[in-house]
Amino acid sequence: EYERALQEKVTEVETQLRKDLSEMEKALNTVRREHAKVVVALRQAERQAARDKARSEELATIQESATQQEMARLEGRLKELERDKNVLMTTLRQEGLLAQYRQNRLSAVPAKSIGKAGTSPPSKESLFAVLDDLQTLGAAILEEEECDKNTNIIMDT
Repeated sequence: EYERALQEKVTEVETQLRKDLSEMEKALNTVRREHAKVVVALRQAERQAARDKARSEELATIQESATQQEMARLEGRLKELERDKNVLMTTLRQEGLLAQYRQNRLSAVPAKSIGKAGTSPPSKESLFAVLDDLQTLGAAILEEEECDKNTNIIMDT
């Protein structure tokens, strides 16, 4: 009877152990499936990260190229504006000298010969108006150039 009780106990323990083993195998299989899913998701994430990195590098290259082209265009525009400014400043200087020359010439010519020649010299007011217009134009160009320089500084930062 002792052996029988012992045999029942052994059978009971074996049954419990088989049940525990079966549950552990199910849990192990579940964990393996979850692990496989995580590995697949990780590989997908790695591939996506590689694609995103390549795309970012391509966009950075395109942006750099566009920035260089814009800088070249702006540098060309700046040189063009510098040339325009220099021409304008030269013109202003020449007009100033021309106005002074005309004024000196008018004062050197006697009043009688002006009437006889039949031509009337430009008045001081008209010469001053031309000079004033040129100075206003020069100031506007210098102001525009300053705005362009400020824009370039802002774009560089």
